[in-house]
Amino acid sequence: GDFEGEYYPLATSDSFPMVPGGMSAADELVLQSRSLLFKPKFGGVAGRGVFVNGAQDMAAWINEDDRVRFIVFHTGAEAVATLRRFQQAVDAALKQDGYALR
Repeated sequence: GDFEGEYYPLATSDSFPMVPGGMSAADELVLQSRSLLFKPKFGGVAGRGVFVNGAQDMAAWINEDDRVRFIVFHTGAEAVATLRRFQQAVDAALKQDGYALR
């Protein structure tokens, strides 16, 4: 679906066991070229990364500034619809884990 993709821990991060050492230099260059990568403003790289969907038109920056930032590369009504889908996905994940925002 829309949200299938890959998580890229920041380079040199060891906080995600499936990708020890963080993303590769090649992945870093690709994400930078597509404006999908951030640089931490403070602190280290542990626990920080980027989730990118398969189409690379949606991303979530994890702990960019100690929070999650959602990025959508659409405009107008399409951007609104995409953000609503993000909200529904987050709500479903929280509900599955026993939390509810509403």
